[in-house]
Amino acid sequence: MARMISGLGDWIFLIAMPLYIFDITKSTIATGSMFIIQMLPRLLFGSIAGTFVDKRNKKWTLVIVDVVRAVALALLFFVPAGQLWAFLVIAFIQNLVGTLFIKNRQGYPNFNRV
Repeated sequence: MARMISGLGDWIFLIAMPLYIFDITKSTIATGSMFIIQMLPRLLFGSIAGTFVDKRNKKWTLVIVDVVRAVALALLFFVPAGQLWAFLVIAFIQNLVGTLFIKNRQGYPNFNRV
Protein backbone atom coordinates (compact mmCIF):
# COMPACT_ATOMS: atom_id res chain seq x y z
CA MET A 1 0.00 0.00 0.00
CA ALA A 2 2.84 2.40 0.86
CA ARG A 3 4.50 1.62 -2.46
CA MET A 4 1.30 2.51 -4.31
CA ILE A 5 0.89 5.78 -2.40
CA SER A 6 4.53 6.70 -3.03
CA GLY A 7 4.22 5.98 -6.75
CA LEU A 8 1.00 7.96 -6.97
CA GLY A 9 2.65 10.88 -5.20
CA ASP A 10 5.56 10.79 -7.65
CA TRP A 11 3.21 11.01 -10.64
CA ILE A 12 1.14 13.76 -9.07
CA PHE A 13 4.31 15.74 -8.37
CA LEU A 14 5.54 15.20 -11.93
CA ILE A 15 2.32 16.54 -13.43
CA ALA A 16 1.11 19.01 -10.79
CA MET A 17 4.29 21.04 -10.32
CA PRO A 18 4.58 22.28 -13.91
CA LEU A 19 0.85 23.03 -13.96
CA TYR A 20 1.19 24.96 -10.70
CA ILE A 21 4.18 26.88 -12.07
CA PHE A 22 2.15 27.78 -15.16
CA ASP A 23 -0.76 28.86 -12.98
CA ILE A 24 1.33 31.26 -10.89
CA THR A 25 3.58 32.59 -13.68
CA LYS A 26 1.50 32.21 -16.87
CA SER A 27 4.84 31.54 -18.54
CA THR A 28 5.47 28.61 -20.84
CA ILE A 29 9.21 29.11 -20.37
CA ALA A 30 8.89 28.68 -16.59
CA THR A 31 6.69 25.63 -17.12
CA GLY A 32 9.17 24.12 -19.56
CA SER A 33 11.97 24.87 -17.09
CA MET A 34 10.13 22.84 -14.47
CA PHE A 35 9.80 19.90 -16.84
CA ILE A 36 13.50 20.11 -17.68
CA ILE A 37 14.51 20.38 -14.01
CA GLN A 38 12.41 17.31 -13.23
CA MET A 39 14.09 15.23 -15.95
CA LEU A 40 17.69 16.42 -15.50
CA PRO A 41 18.51 14.25 -12.45
CA ARG A 42 17.37 11.10 -14.24
CA LEU A 43 19.38 11.97 -17.34
CA LEU A 44 22.52 13.09 -15.51
CA PHE A 45 22.61 10.71 -12.55
CA GLY A 46 20.53 7.71 -13.63
CA SER A 47 23.49 5.52 -14.50
CA ILE A 48 25.53 6.66 -11.49
CA ALA A 49 22.61 6.10 -9.10
CA GLY A 50 22.61 2.36 -9.74
CA THR A 51 26.27 2.09 -8.78
CA PHE A 52 25.73 4.27 -5.71
CA VAL A 53 22.83 2.24 -4.31
CA ASP A 54 24.52 -1.10 -5.01
CA LYS A 55 27.22 -0.20 -2.49
CA ARG A 56 24.75 0.72 0.28
CA ASN A 57 22.29 -1.13 2.50
CA LYS A 58 19.21 -1.20 0.28
CA LYS A 59 16.60 -1.15 3.03
CA TRP A 60 18.11 1.85 4.81
CA THR A 61 18.74 3.64 1.55
CA LEU A 62 15.03 3.33 0.72
CA VAL A 63 14.07 4.69 4.12
CA ILE A 64 16.52 7.60 4.05
CA VAL A 65 15.66 8.55 0.48
CA ASP A 66 11.93 8.51 1.26
CA VAL A 67 12.48 10.75 4.30
CA VAL A 68 14.52 13.23 2.22
CA ARG A 69 11.81 13.26 -0.45
CA ALA A 70 9.15 13.91 2.19
CA VAL A 71 11.16 16.78 3.68
CA ALA A 72 11.70 18.29 0.21
CA LEU A 73 7.97 18.15 -0.47
CA ALA A 74 7.17 19.61 2.95
CA LEU A 75 9.38 22.60 2.10
CA LEU A 76 6.93 23.48 -0.68
CA PHE A 77 4.43 24.62 1.96
CA PHE A 78 6.85 27.32 3.11
CA VAL A 79 7.81 28.72 -0.31
CA PRO A 80 6.04 31.93 -1.34
CA ALA A 81 4.31 31.67 -4.72
CA GLY A 82 6.64 34.18 -6.39
CA GLN A 83 9.84 32.27 -5.64
CA LEU A 84 10.20 30.23 -8.83
CA TRP A 85 13.84 29.40 -8.11
CA ALA A 86 12.86 27.70 -4.84
CA PHE A 87 10.32 25.50 -6.62
CA LEU A 88 12.95 24.55 -9.18
CA VAL A 89 15.52 23.68 -6.51
CA ILE A 90 13.03 21.58 -4.52
CA ALA A 91 11.91 19.80 -7.69
CA PHE A 92 15.54 19.05 -8.57
CA ILE A 93 16.28 17.66 -5.11
CA GLN A 94 13.08 15.61 -5.06
CA ASN A 95 13.84 14.09 -8.44
CA LEU A 96 17.51 13.53 -7.63
CA VAL A 97 16.71 11.45 -4.56
CA GLY A 98 13.77 9.96 -6.46
CA THR A 99 16.28 8.63 -8.98
CA LEU A 100 18.12 6.92 -6.13
CA PHE A 101 14.81 5.51 -4.88
CA ILE A 102 13.88 4.09 -8.30
CA LYS A 103 17.31 2.54 -8.86
CA ASN A 104 17.32 1.10 -5.35
CA ARG A 105 13.83 -0.35 -5.69
CA GLN A 106 14.78 -1.99 -8.99
CA GLY A 107 17.75 -3.69 -7.35
CA TYR A 108 15.98 -4.79 -4.17
CA PRO A 109 15.02 -8.47 -4.62
CA ASN A 110 12.32 -8.67 -1.94
CA PHE A 111 10.92 -5.16 -2.09
CA ASN A 112 7.40 -6.33 -1.27
CA ARG A 113 8.62 -7.78 2.05
CA VAL A 114 10.28 -4.60 3.32
